[in-house]
Amino acid sequence: MSNNKKDALLSKIESRKGHKKLMLHAFVPMNVGNNNSNQDRTPKSVVFGTDTRTMWSSQSQKRPIKDQMFFSEYLDTIDVDKTSPKERMDELSKGKFNIAVPMKSAMLASIFNDVFKANGYSDEDSIKGSEEIANLIGSLTRKTEEKAGTEDKKVDETEDETDNETGNETKEKSKKESMTTLTIQEYIDLQELILEHSKNKSLPTKEELIKVFMKKVPDRVSALFGRFIAGLNRSLIQESAIAVASAVSINPAGPNRGHFEKQLITAMDRISNSTGHMDSASYSAPIMYKNCDIDMDLIEKTLGGDEDAKIITKLQVQEFIKNFLMIQPTGMSKAYASYAYASYAMIEKGTGHPRTLIDSFTIPTNTLEKGVHLIERMKTDLDRAYTATGIPKWDTAVWHAKGDALKSNLKDAKECPTLQDLLDWVVE
Repeated sequence: MSNNKKDALLSKIESRKGHKKLMLHAFVPMNVGNNNSNQDRTPKSVVFGTDTRTMWSSQSQKRPIKDQMFFSEYLDTIDVDKTSPKERMDELSKGKFNIAVPMKSAMLASIFNDVFKANGYSDEDSIKGSEEIANLIGSLTRKTEEKAGTEDKKVDETEDETDNETGNETKEKSKKESMTTLTIQEYIDLQELILEHSKNKSLPTKEELIKVFMKKVPDRVSALFGRFIAGLNRSLIQESAIAVASAVSINPAGPNRGHFEKQLITAMDRISNSTGHMDSASYSAPIMYKNCDIDMDLIEKTLGGDEDAKIITKLQVQEFIKNFLMIQPTGMSKAYASYAYASYAMIEKGTGHPRTLIDSFTIPTNTLEKGVHLIERMKTDLDRAYTATGIPKWDTAVWHAKGDALKSNLKDAKECPTLQDLLDWVVE
């Protein structure tokens, strides 16, 4: 790592010291299902401690939460089979808030190709203008001719170094298409810029396009989950304020030390009254430990840092926590009806460095009650060990869906009778 990169990393770490942070820990007992699967349709798993456990990836947890918080109305009303990409973006633009919309670079180019055409541009100019925008904040797939003797290779390019049959070096290399994001405000501003230039049928200059993106108008998706930009300027990349860990089951993945159970799936041919299709599917019934950390100060700063930003931050964090407890990965959920809410949540509030409590379950357990006992004992042990060195103690609140049946053993924790009490405590 270069000295400049080290200095930048140290500066970022230093700037986040003292930020108000939340650590959220939750247990979600699931019924039989396969909410996050591998390509072979077996449940994702990981070896942890003494056994193989069911696992949910971070992305599989975040995606349905994002959909619920920011895209649910759009997803419920839009028909992707009967609308163009531009029409879908126009529908999203009707929302109340500025949000960042993830899409492929080619999709971005397709949207603005329609925008240029709608403003009277020729096919050639529409393609040229839309590709200019797409390549500013993304990367379109394209093949280029490599000059003989050139050794420099960009990180976003791949090339075939040898021909499979002859073994000779090839000269053609292709640039990969990337994902990118476009905010609603950027979409509106770019449309206004194109409309202005359409009066004399000139294309917006690269400098004018860059100015639109460099406005950095705050959006709620990026404030919580970060924003990735493949091109233009890395200063547009927004660090995520919410880090969601891969969830791991506290019980073994299967009865035979991690070998998932399977069920036979059949479909009847009612005309011949015989089996028309037969297959098998793997499943598990895990008790999942989920955890994440939230940097509230970073969210507030990204949203502008004013009084409105403080209010929005509190509301968005409360909504995220509620959805984190209520929404699980959606893989095969309709096939198994595998939906569940968290039965237990512990939230820690402070300014220290976040940490997980997964080491409570290096030896698996098969009951929620035992899991609660183990995680609270681990928290107590860590607090005692580290506060003795001068590290600030985290304030703690716990909530149990079962009420007194799972009464907390944490001495200084606030007992929250309802989930709303827990959410109110978070923003006090």
